[in-house]
Amino acid sequence: MQIPMDKFRRIIMLKVLRDHLGLQPGCRLDLEESLEGLVLKAAQSNSFLERERYGHFVYAGQAPAGIDWDRIVEEDREKRMQKIGGW
Repeated sequence: MQIPMDKFRRIIMLKVLRDHLGLQPGCRLDLEESLEGLVLKAAQSNSFLERERYGHFVYAGQAPAGIDWDRIVEEDREKRMQKIGGW
């Protein structure tokens, strides 16, 4: 697949490809140089839980032992209520 580069030398990735790979605004990518050329990979996340496009949590790795899932959900719910309520 070929992807274009704009006049500012930024790589332009098609929306279909970004969606397929689950890339969101602000995500980081690793660029590696190899004998064949450049390799672009999604950077490894330190978080085991990530918020995906529609606001849902998505499992993204090994959760540490002793996680209080109820507390995580409750804190997120409180943040969303504050954002919606404007307080």
